[in-house]
Amino acid sequence: MTRFTFIPLLIATILTLASCKNDDYIKAIDNTKFELKVGDAVMLVDASDGAKVVSLKLGEKEILAQHVEPANGRFGNRFDYGSTFWPSPQEPWYWPPIKTYDYDNYLTELTEKKLTATSGINERYPYRFIKEYSIDSRKQAFVITYTIENPNDSTISVAPWEITRVPNAGVFFFDAKKADISPNDLIPTKYDFNYAWCEFSSATEQRKIFVDPKGWLAYSNNGFLLLKQFDDLHQGEAAPGESEMEVYIADGELFIELENQGAYATLQPGEKLTYTVRWYVRPTESAPIASKQLSDEVSKLFK
Repeated sequence: MTRFTFIPLLIATILTLASCKNDDYIKAIDNTKFELKVGDAVMLVDASDGAKVVSLKLGEKEILAQHVEPANGRFGNRFDYGSTFWPSPQEPWYWPPIKTYDYDNYLTELTEKKLTATSGINERYPYRFIKEYSIDSRKQAFVITYTIENPNDSTISVAPWEITRVPNAGVFFFDAKKADISPNDLIPTKYDFNYAWCEFSSATEQRKIFVDPKGWLAYSNNGFLLLKQFDDLHQGEAAPGESEMEVYIADGELFIELENQGAYATLQPGEKLTYTVRWYVRPTESAPIASKQLSDEVSKLFK
């Protein structure tokens, strides 16, 4: 009898140790703030601020841009930090971002496996945004699935657009050739170690480039590596005047927007589109410059 009871006991002990070792989680901090943890990386989502990612840390190191009040205050408190989500193309609404979707309250539902945040509907630009935050413990990644629903009685055409703001420091890189970047001389770019690399520049004028990469964008600074992986669009799938990836550098050396967009779609009443982005956060000993080490570290994440 002893040997038959020992085996289940041993298995139970192993499973308990395994579950203790994996401390990834999704939890509520208060009524509006939610925390997700994967490995040593922690993501903070604020439902009272557009359900955007307001913080992403690796240990004590903050990865995302945080609000800094300029002397003239022109950026206010809304548009220089965190990671947000907009409808594309920008031309219909232009600026500022639509409050309902960018920084208004979202309704939330939290389960053991995911956080779901749902927007209101703007009267002038009527969509319904749904953001689902979850974790992939096996791949050690944050998974964000965006949904745009058409709540109207008529068709709408729209594409998903994720905007992630980081400090104007370090290096960002992606898989593209010079011909895939427009304009290709606006931001100094190196083509080495299989990828295109844009290193920190002290130039203070605002700049924006449009890129057709291979479905990912990486950023490294201060001992960390952030990789965003998304759909690789085919030619003609992006929204009019937009592209699969865009990079905006704010004037005054404030922040960089690392932007990625999904396919442009026409939605009938009640239809919806979804767009999933996976965020990988890893420590790195590589300096934030073009290097074989950073190139290899990104390549490993795709295996």
